[in-house]
Amino acid sequence: MSTFHAELASIGREGGMATQVGGKDDPEENPAASGTRRTGTRPVSLYDAIDAEVSPPPGRLSPRGRRWLINAEGCRLMPYLDLSGAPIHYWQKGATIGVGHLIIRQQWPRFANGIDRNWAESLLRQDLQHVELGVLDRLEACRPRVGARGLRQHQFDALVLLAFNIGLAAFSNSSLVAMLCDSRTVTPYATLEQAWLAWKYAGGEVMPGLERRRAEEWRIFKEGDYGPDI
Repeated sequence: MSTFHAELASIGREGGMATQVGGKDDPEENPAASGTRRTGTRPVSLYDAIDAEVSPPPGRLSPRGRRWLINAEGCRLMPYLDLSGAPIHYWQKGATIGVGHLIIRQQWPRFANGIDRNWAESLLRQDLQHVELGVLDRLEACRPRVGARGLRQHQFDALVLLAFNIGLAAFSNSSLVAMLCDSRTVTPYATLEQAWLAWKYAGGEVMPGLERRRAEEWRIFKEGDYGPDI
């Protein structure tokens, strides 16, 4: 049994719900930075040793970060709504499956009858690669001579975990990233921690689950503490 399958088995089919926020739930009315994504980037596979408990290649979520993500998102093999976790039988905005994979309307026929664990693993790998490369692109765009270098693995992990949840567009345009790129940037927040913890809204309301998740992500970023079970 692969490490991934062992992780999924320990969580079961009724894991925690996935929540992606952004747009109207963005805590910043006037983002301090605009996202920049390079064009013509050649796709790179970062998963040659996805199950190996070794130091990850540069720019890839660590095994501990991946386990934390699976624990936070859960793994559901049938479609459900991201905010409520309720099962669904027709496409709705926020339709989700696997480990936090959002289903767009055109994809619904593929996922309507559910997936198996191998498919969930494949979706997670694809989604993570997209987020990892997006975080790297954003850091390289604002820090062309530095990029992600200078960040510790647990700090990169925390940024990927945040971006996975709030979406790359919201992440790239956030005050948090602007402050990370240039500490002199003027934002509505006095500290990086405040900018991080501000991402606690869904549907225009503060969500206790998102408050807890932001606090845990910040603890990973600040202290490298993934929690006792990771």
